Amino acid sequence: MGMSTSRKRWTAAEIDALPADGFRHEIIDGERFVTPAPSLFHQRAVLRLAVLLLPYCDALGADLGFAPGDVKFSEFDQVQPDVFVLPFTADGRRPTRFSDVGRLLLAVEVLSPSSLRTDRVRKRMLYQAQGVPEYWIVDVDVLTIERWTPVSVKAEVFSDVLEWQPVGAHGAVIRIDLVEYFRSVLQE
Repeated sequence: MGMSTSRKRWTAAEIDALPADGFRHEIIDGERFVTPAPSLFHQRAVLRLAVLLLPYCDALGADLGFAPGDVKFSEFDQVQPDVFVLPFTADGRRPTRFSDVGRLLLAVEVLSPSSLRTDRVRKRMLYQAQGVPEYWIVDVDVLTIERWTPVSVKAEVFSDVLEWQPVGAHGAVIRIDLVEYFRSVLQE
């Protein structure tokens, strides 16, 4: 996620007040991170995964979001996962913002050279501390997806098929053919 630009402890309100500059601005424990706009390759990996997840989320009664979309856990923790899944509100409506439900069912980051350390360490620790049931790290270089849970000390690594069913969800499990997914991302 690039370099930390912290000289002070940033708040979500200060990040929100920054002018639009084409960069992704996030804070973790008040530390500001600035990431350049993602490459088209990165965006293709995000889009292809979102296309696979969308019908499942619709059937499940969950909403799918992607960056730039703020997930504000606290005044000092506001991030923009590449892909994220939110539950519907208590009265069955789609949330219009993260604060409508205050929790994620899934957060996903697609690794980029500028985000490698932050995605693998800082964001993973944040998502685990916030009790996000699953955090996936998509590594297109090695054709794998890592799955982390709040209690994981080591990732589960998938290269063939990844199955997901959100905690508390009843019904079908989504099976993602990772070989086909990575083939479509790499356009082979």
